[in-house]
Amino acid sequence: MYVLSVVCSEWRNGIKIGEAVRDLQYSSLVCRFDLPPTLENFKEFNVFDFDQERCIDIVATDGNPTDPFYVDITSNAYAFGAVSTLPPTNVNGLYDFQWVDNNTGMTKNIVDVDVKKLTQTKFEGIGAVGARFCWNLNECDVLSVDTFYVNVEGFSIGCDASMDTVRKEVKIVVERGSKSYNVPNVFSPDGDGINDEFYLKKDVFDRCYDALSVKIYNRWGQQVFESDDAKFIWDGNDESGKALAPGTYFVVLQGLYGGKEVTQNYSVTLFR
Repeated sequence: MYVLSVVCSEWRNGIKIGEAVRDLQYSSLVCRFDLPPTLENFKEFNVFDFDQERCIDIVATDGNPTDPFYVDITSNAYAFGAVSTLPPTNVNGLYDFQWVDNNTGMTKNIVDVDVKKLTQTKFEGIGAVGARFCWNLNECDVLSVDTFYVNVEGFSIGCDASMDTVRKEVKIVVERGSKSYNVPNVFSPDGDGINDEFYLKKDVFDRCYDALSVKIYNRWGQQVFESDDAKFIWDGNDESGKALAPGTYFVVLQGLYGGKEVTQNYSVTLFR
């Protein structure tokens, strides 16, 4: 136990006219150095599919169960709509997190984590801190970046005011997926609800890149249908709405479809 005394005296014309004394008492304890937090072994490389939403959980634990510690998450994906957040609370009002072990590929989890979001990137907890990095990849600009990163920094402050820090970088690659298109060679617009329309495979269209011109001709070279929409649907009628006769028609595709350049001609048979 130590005592510090502060004395303030007031003098006027060489004569002491007042004095105030304050004593400060404090105890000095043994400083046990803080144990640094540990980042769980979550995957350091992830593939996200474009035009889908994906979340990954980030978890750290601390060897000092009574001291608060912090996790800060930074990423160049924030500029493209990614966020660091918390999952919905469980029945206990706390948070559950789940991740895939980077070495074993096994799914691990931690439940009932008491964590607080301090800022858009920083989280605080005692004993364990979890956070969820989520990204809805719906901006075409992300396709111009080769690799995104998520930098995770966990730190606690020791009794000697030092900062114990652990870091990990998670890499994210955005994948558009391989796409191929096909052109049907027959359809029957007879109103029976089966194969009544002619169109390209719908799940191939790439909204970020595709611009496709479609023209359809009869066997005499007369144009009967035209569209600049890659998701066109032809019902077997000409441009005036008149039903066309059964027979063979010729489809001309030009532009980009499925992210690939297309300049091809196809035949399609119309049955009624």
